[in-house]
Amino acid sequence: MKTIKVNIGGKEYSLAGDNEQLVRQTANEVDSQMVDLVGSHGELADDKALPILTALNIAEAKILQAMQADNDRSFVVDELKKMTESLKQSLEKYV
Repeated sequence: MKTIKVNIGGKEYSLAGDNEQLVRQTANEVDSQMVDLVGSHGELADDKALPILTALNIAEAKILQAMQADNDRSFVVDELKKMTESLKQSLEKYV
């Protein structure tokens, strides 16, 4: 593991990780979320709740992505079942 210096919310942090690109990308996402929150709610700039609200936003996005992935997976499974049934019916005509 190596130490990677990143900037989040105007503060420098030393993070440990094997994948520097992933650590930087993750830190950039957190920083971006913080900047967006401060941009839309300027009063949060010095608020101690800012890291919590940032974490909540990121967690919500992750949960929504997981829900969408589940919905997509269910849709694909249903469509495959329909296609399989249609193929079975078509093949029965020739048997």
